[in-house]
Amino acid sequence: MLFIVVIAYWIVAGVPDGDEAERIARIMRFLGVTGEEELDEQIVERFEALERSPLPINLASRSRLIACGLFTSYQAASLIDYRERSGAVMSLAELGTVDGFDADFASDIAPFISFDGNPVRAGPAGHCVEERASLSSGGWTFSTRYHFTAGDRAEAAIAWRQPVGGSGTYTFTVAAYGRRHLGKIIAGDFHARFGQGLALWSGLTLGGIGAPASLQRKPSGLSRNISWSAVGYRGLAADFSFGKWTFSGGLGMSGLRPWMEGGKPFSTALMPILNATRYGKNGQAGITMVCRTEGGAIPLAKVSADLRACWKGTDVFAEAALDIVSLKPAGLAGVIFPLGKAKVGAVMRFYADGFTPDEASALRSGSKSTDEAGISLSGEYGNWTASIDGAWHPSSGKRSLRAIISGHAAKGSWTWKWRLSERLRTYAPENRTDLRADAIWQRGRWTATARLNGVISRNYGLLGYLEGLFKEDWISSSLRGALFCADHWDDRIYCYERDIPGSFSVPAFYGRGYSVSLLAYFKWRLGFGRLRAGVRATWTDKPWSDPPKAGSLALRALLAMEL
Repeated sequence: MLFIVVIAYWIVAGVPDGDEAERIARIMRFLGVTGEEELDEQIVERFEALERSPLPINLASRSRLIACGLFTSYQAASLIDYRERSGAVMSLAELGTVDGFDADFASDIAPFISFDGNPVRAGPAGHCVEERASLSSGGWTFSTRYHFTAGDRAEAAIAWRQPVGGSGTYTFTVAAYGRRHLGKIIAGDFHARFGQGLALWSGLTLGGIGAPASLQRKPSGLSRNISWSAVGYRGLAADFSFGKWTFSGGLGMSGLRPWMEGGKPFSTALMPILNATRYGKNGQAGITMVCRTEGGAIPLAKVSADLRACWKGTDVFAEAALDIVSLKPAGLAGVIFPLGKAKVGAVMRFYADGFTPDEASALRSGSKSTDEAGISLSGEYGNWTASIDGAWHPSSGKRSLRAIISGHAAKGSWTWKWRLSERLRTYAPENRTDLRADAIWQRGRWTATARLNGVISRNYGLLGYLEGLFKEDWISSSLRGALFCADHWDDRIYCYERDIPGSFSVPAFYGRGYSVSLLAYFKWRLGFGRLRAGVRATWTDKPWSDPPKAGSLALRALLAMEL
């Protein structure tokens, strides 16, 4: 009976998890994106893992500072230099004074770092077990993840996802971190991300252009993969540092589909990976080599050289690559610099037709890092951001142009946000205009949000929603109702929906109908750890479509224990 009362209060108490909303906002500011729809589940998972196990910035080696993905090589070098000269950083205010940092950046990464400064103590061990269940049109899917951390010295994780009656996937990783020459050793699933992504960049990345920060990749080198998504590589990898040089190497399997898929075993294509990078106080330069072997053949072999430099707030970055199999080149170069109170960035790129995009994920307008020439410009001033990107595909002659302008303003309890994007291209659909406006009211425990979103492409698309949030220290819940009208798939509207922490949902709304979503999230500190639980239910119906389409129910549930 008590359980029923608690659940009833849980659902009735509010009408998204404020912690989740703030996490998403921090990630957006950090990456320079202008909309939640430009993120993906892997990015959100990575930041959530850092929030569960914050990085001890006073103890972490250069290898681990870079691998976390929070810092550029310049920021990592500047932080290490500061530690050597002045000792441990003890607060966010002090971190904001370090060269290459500022108060806003320090505030944005606050949940993902810690200031533990005792080099003798390795730190306490931590355990986190998560169980998830989700129901969609494909049926039930169950997910489990266990993550163990031994202070700042080692961690291990295993995650698997199993749809009922279907094929499952799993990832596992064990990582050990060194103090001196050894940076890290990773056995199991790992990511490899070097340069600007021309030769080697595993996993999904942002494809759009927003604020100047979105123009450049932040290479993390070798890093462990504890995502539910079976991406990246599986094998053994390590990096070592000798003075200003870091050498990274790995041997993994690519194209991995664990267990069985369609009655066929997963691919075992081998991927040797090598990188050598020299780090300095004001930049870095590196060489990356990667190839893939399948049945004695080498269908992929690439080499690249990359360069990054920072001087008085100006970032310069570039990478040139050669596809050894096809002898096709690719390259990009960019700069981001302050201009008074504004920040401006520009990138030029050229990827030859025939350059293999496999294992790469550089800045682009098309879906692949091949057969493309383009230029991107971005500027940021106060609360306003503007960007423009032009691309030409030489082999087909196709051309495209995309521009985005966004801004926000706040007064008292109210915040207003605007975003206008325009896409023009020489192939169908030739244009897409997307205008979005949000009004947000916040007072005490309550937050209300209203959005209107209109699209003009093949025809038109419209979406509007109202959302309410109630948040206490131990419980939060949200209720959202949306109406949408988009008769053609090209007029669809992507809209971020608040979800249980660790999950990320950006559904595409098309047809004519409505959607109602309820989210409840609970967290409770116990004597031995913290318990987290959440549930989200979404009902989507399209009764006014032609022809009408049946409604669908989506459910997600989370139960997690952190020790």
